Amino acid sequence: MRFAIIRSLLLLVLFSGCDSSWRSHFPVGTKLYDGTSHQYFGQVVGYENRHDFNNGTTPGPAILIEQADGGHERVWGSCATCAAAFEVRMP
Repeated sequence: MRFAIIRSLLLLVLFSGCDSSWRSHFPVGTKLYDGTSHQYFGQVVGYENRHDFNNGTTPGPAILIEQADGGHERVWGSCATCAAAFEVRMP
């Protein structure tokens, strides 16, 4: 019994470090392209571990995107949503 608990804890420690973090998936400077049209959308300029979108959802990881429209407008995007919607090109 004791061996099984120790083994489980060791496996948990080993595999918990294998998951890539959102910060490494969206480093500053990453270019984002629309997943369907492949048009340039913008560039990642910031990151927050717990961004509150003030829309009733719980705060979560988000990236700050400077849009490519030339107006230097910035928007926040949920990391999960951005990963599903955009092609990511690392800097």
